[in-house]
Amino acid sequence: MRWKYLIMQAAFGLFALALCSLMPSTLRGQYFGRNKVQYDNFKFKILKTKHFNIYFYPKEQEAAKQAARMAERWFARHTFILQDTLHGRQPLILYASFPQFKQTNAISGPIGEGTGGVTEALKRRIVLPFAGPLSETDHVIGHELVHAFQYDITGQGGGSYRAPVALRLPLWFIEGMAEFLSIGPVDPHTAMWIRDAAKFQKRLPSLLDLENPNFFPYRWGQALLAYVAGRWGDGTIGDLLKQAGRSGDIYAAIQQVLGITADSLAKDWHKDIHRVYDPIMKLTESPDRYGKRLITKEKEGGAINVGPVLSPDGSQMIFFSERNLFSIDLFLADATSGKIVRKISASELDPHYESLEFIRSAGTWSPDGKSIALAIITKGKPALSLLQVEQNKVTR
Repeated sequence: MRWKYLIMQAAFGLFALALCSLMPSTLRGQYFGRNKVQYDNFKFKILKTKHFNIYFYPKEQEAAKQAARMAERWFARHTFILQDTLHGRQPLILYASFPQFKQTNAISGPIGEGTGGVTEALKRRIVLPFAGPLSETDHVIGHELVHAFQYDITGQGGGSYRAPVALRLPLWFIEGMAEFLSIGPVDPHTAMWIRDAAKFQKRLPSLLDLENPNFFPYRWGQALLAYVAGRWGDGTIGDLLKQAGRSGDIYAAIQQVLGITADSLAKDWHKDIHRVYDPIMKLTESPDRYGKRLITKEKEGGAINVGPVLSPDGSQMIFFSERNLFSIDLFLADATSGKIVRKISASELDPHYESLEFIRSAGTWSPDGKSIALAIITKGKPALSLLQVEQNKVTR
């Protein structure tokens, strides 16, 4: 599994909500789940609401009713903001858990661990699992429904085999719009990204810069469109989408709808970022002033280093990293120097593991510091794995 690039458009056109704010996995081109392992045989039923056909199986019946209420609420909000509606009924396919969601044949290609939901373009189907907190499920439904509107407004997203124009628009606009309309303008997560950039980057990105996958489109796009909506009104977001859908050019749409160039918009936005965050940064100091970085990409780690947990005596720590390039693994390091002691888990290629739940969880130590427990996926189901640290051996 590769972790370097952001989620991009697959062969038939997909938009996916990545819960991981680091580097979501790439969707690799495969045909209709041919390489997916099917552990379960799902007996889907249909719950019909005013605007949705909701597909669910018996074990999630009560949760499906809640999802139906969420979906209809989001439909009302999005139609009001966008001043448009969807043509035809909207399919929504629900899975009870992420491991079951990974088995879906509604979406071609493997589903990465950071994916919270997917909307495919040709049939405009939304596919998602129920998340742990209900609030996250609500967010994902709202986010993915924005993509359904984007497909429908900019093309034939209700069943035609002609790709919607939305597939050609920059991800900062497409994903940023979905995040803005499902979260709103106030988001601590996005604020953290923008504040950090304002402090440490010599130059904030232009709109063209945002097409570079090094700039995470969900966060940057949400921040930019929050600024646009705050200055020109929420309705301009839908106006930009419709104009870009006609021309295929978001930068021309900015000129026509907002009356300024993309460069001028970026400059005004940058000034506003510094106006908001410079006073806050003057009251804070960098962690480097009172601590040191133990694991970085340049020092012992990889591009992704997450989930650090100290041993009971504080002498060692474990963390997830892709420092071996081909997979996410668990590593043991000295807690004082950051020096890697060894890799203490098999990679995701090991037959014992289908997935190490590195995004949603971290390992934990036994009180005596001799064992580590990990949340994993095996045979399509969540499980708990126990590893002996000294022996580097899986005991469960």
